[in-house]
Amino acid sequence: MSIKEDELDKKNAAPKTFWDECDYMILWNQDVPEGKCPMNDKNTTSAAEQFEMGCRYSCGDGVEQDYTQAALCYMEAAEQGHVDAQFYLGQCYRKGEGTEQDNEKAAYWWRKAAAQGSTEAMYHLAILREAAICEEIKYKKMLWQETDNIPQIQKLREGLLWL
Repeated sequence: MSIKEDELDKKNAAPKTFWDECDYMILWNQDVPEGKCPMNDKNTTSAAEQFEMGCRYSCGDGVEQDYTQAALCYMEAAEQGHVDAQFYLGQCYRKGEGTEQDNEKAAYWWRKAAAQGSTEAMYHLAILREAAICEEIKYKKMLWQETDNIPQIQKLREGLLWL
């Protein structure tokens, strides 16, 4: 059997497992449906397989690097309770990779992962909280400085100092 015949046999063979199907799609450049993880059938594909596909898209492992597809795969796995997918989806939202940057959504997914014991998610929640506190302090300082030239507020501040 020649190499070409062997390749055609592989192309015509039906995929037997998730990875066979994934490699089959990649090998023969089949298009991935837009807005879907390529392995989005939740009845036949496990959350772990969807998460792994997200990792492949994120790193460009065997596929063209695509953060949007990675985020979609992470989302599908995260919705099924996959703790690592919840953490990585939080990362996508925090960095704006494959999604719009959204700290509230990042915190949402990190809280879900932290509730399942993810120490990485707990750590990132703490960092996000610290950043929010710093921003709040900067905002309050800015407001304080902007109101320095208003006489009524200066009198109020002086009155508060006597308390």
